Parts: sequence; C-alpha cells; structure tokens
Amino acid sequence: MEHYYNNNEKERVVSARESFSGRLLTDAQFGEGSQLHEWGKELDEQFYRPQVEAEKSQREQTSQARRQNRTRTRQRAPSR
Repeated sequence: MEHYYNNNEKERVVSARESFSGRLLTDAQFGEGSQLHEWGKELDEQFYRPQVEAEKSQREQTSQARRQNRTRTRQRAPSR
C-alpha cells in the first residue's frame, strides 16, 4: 500500500528522516569513545579548561578585593 502525502506532509517526513539519520551518523562519528571525541576532550583540557580556570580565579580575586574595600570603608566611617 502506497502512502500519498501532500507537500507539507512530505516535508515533515523527509525532515524527520534526515534528523534521525543525522543523529545516527553523529553518534557513530562523534560519540563517546570515538577518535574525534577523544581529540575534542584533549583540546578542551588544553585550551578551554585553563581559560575557564583563569576567569574563575579572576572573579574570585575581584570579589575578594571588593570585600576588603567594603571592610576598610566601614572601619573608616565616622561614628555618630
């Protein structure tokens, strides 16, 4: 039995098939344990992770400096 689709239905069916096949292909090529996945993890550790750690450290230092400035300001404030 053949299915007859109107244009909108054809587009949905084709889109769903392409989406599903694309996910299968992606999982096979880039899935956990693949060479590309491992290479990506290495790049992450080499480049992205140090950047994230540096930004985190900078935020902590800025936060710490602000806390110290607030403490100094409170200590200098004249008492009424």
